[in-house]
Amino acid sequence: MSGSISKGKNDPTQSLQMIERPLMTPDELKTMPKGGFVVMKTGVHPMQVQLRLFLDWGIRFQRFQRRLSAR
Repeated sequence: MSGSISKGKNDPTQSLQMIERPLMTPDELKTMPKGGFVVMKTGVHPMQVQLRLFLDWGIRFQRFQRRLSAR
């Protein structure tokens, strides 16, 4: 939510306006920098974090090989 408060010079009344918006718009999600992620977990507020990509951790996947002799 975003909003504004306005107060008149000679008038003691205040006006408050709030506008609801998504946490991040689709364009903001698309333009996140490389390594930027939105992490969501039940019971916890979503957070925007910077994480190293799995390749930088040294994680490698072996290619899938079907072994006909095992069947």
